[in-house]
Amino acid sequence: MFLSRLLRRMTRAWREKYPPASYHEEKIDPFADVQWISRPFQKKNMPTEHFRAKPHRSLNAITVMDTPTGIWHIVDAKNRSVGGLAQRIACLLMGKHKVTMQRSTPGGDNVIVVNAIHVKFKGHTWDTKVYKFPRPAVASGPKIVTAKTIMFKKPSMILNMAVKGMLPKNKMRQVMYRKLFVYPGALHPHWGIPQVIVPKEKIQVSATTMDSLFTVQPALTDADGRPYIREGGDPSVRRRGFRQWRDDPAGAPSSSAFFPPEKEISQGTRTSVKAKHSGE
Repeated sequence: MFLSRLLRRMTRAWREKYPPASYHEEKIDPFADVQWISRPFQKKNMPTEHFRAKPHRSLNAITVMDTPTGIWHIVDAKNRSVGGLAQRIACLLMGKHKVTMQRSTPGGDNVIVVNAIHVKFKGHTWDTKVYKFPRPAVASGPKIVTAKTIMFKKPSMILNMAVKGMLPKNKMRQVMYRKLFVYPGALHPHWGIPQVIVPKEKIQVSATTMDSLFTVQPALTDADGRPYIREGGDPSVRRRGFRQWRDDPAGAPSSSAFFPPEKEISQGTRTSVKAKHSGE
């Protein structure tokens, strides 16, 4: 009696600590490229939107330029691949998108990632991908945990480990890694930084929605305040390297075209706006 009760307790504790081996209802095809499709949670427990949630919209990715703590990128990770998203985040943390990058100096930006619980792995990766945590004091070797178990315990850790593995293995690694903030929910707690998930009725013109990730660029101007225009624009412009601008500064748009007056989202946010000039 005592042994059976103890066995039931141990079984219950083991089930609470480790989820079942796999979550999939489809049949396994051993001859297909992907034998089965797995998920990090059961179908009934997959994260969904609450029925009382107000209508909202995702801006995918936004950039905040003028802040006392540097440049911030806020990214929505919903339905994004772990590897592709981690690759782009690592480039932002290392500062590879800047012409002033120096490998010996930390010059990367701060990155905030929300909806990390909605990231995706292809095929049966949730069941077959494992992580090894070394344990020098244990003779049985490293602890081996599947990606599904880590998502079950701490959803933000999957993307954290993917980004950390792509950073350089030197003293600058921890400095760059401290600038990454990953949250499983849709909102982040950083004060003064806009949200990437906003209600539909509060979306303004300045909150540019992007179809692809990391397409927000700063609105550049030269020393005279004339806006740069990308290659492929009007052939009547004067060129200097890969940047272009108009000869007539009077035709340049006003500052309100780059910094709309809305305060909720556009405060300190710059987006690339195609200059509209009179007489065209």
